[in-house]
Amino acid sequence: MATVNERLHTDALITLLKAAGLTVGDAVAPNTAPPYVIVYPLDSGRDGPVSAPHDDSRMGWQTTCVGSSREQAQWLVDKVEATVLPASLPVAGRFVGHAVREPGRGVGRDDNTGGPPRFFAAPRWSMWSTPA
Repeated sequence: MATVNERLHTDALITLLKAAGLTVGDAVAPNTAPPYVIVYPLDSGRDGPVSAPHDDSRMGWQTTCVGSSREQAQWLVDKVEATVLPASLPVAGRFVGHAVREPGRGVGRDDNTGGPPRFFAAPRWSMWSTPA
């Protein structure tokens, strides 16, 4: 049975986004002003052939894109999408294929920040991971 290490997949996604020049928080907002992205791992699902039913995994993440304006939040979503969609995550012993963007709710506004309002969008992504 191949081991699916969810932590390594999330680490690879965070590294990919940082390499694209984005400020990224690992399940917590970075201590900086917007724009920034917060990566949250979501539940994954296991699947595979009868002989190895847990070898394949559908990995999921939410990338909360935070900006100081609606335009900045959407710019950040576009930047994340341009980085994630063509990528294959480098995870040892695994092949992690292309990303799929899941439907979301668009941009929201948060006026409870203790300062100027922040705008956010939270696109969700999934990728299949299989043994290499």
